[in-house]
Amino acid sequence: GAPPDDAMRIAQWLCDSVREQAFSYEESMIEVTISIGVVTRRGDALADSAQLLEAADRALYRAKDLGRDQVVSAE
Repeated sequence: GAPPDDAMRIAQWLCDSVREQAFSYEESMIEVTISIGVVTRRGDALADSAQLLEAADRALYRAKDLGRDQVVSAE
């Protein structure tokens, strides 16, 4: 329900927040990163939840292909 710019800002904040966290496992510190695919409906474009999820999934895998630890918006 967020405007596209806000959705990207929130996703980037999540990405940054996870990267900055200290995670430990069996007395070792682990760096964790996430990639996020963002999709928003524009104007009166009608898309069902399956189409939106598919578009976000494609954007997520583009983020991973581009090097991970980033946010990519669906086209």
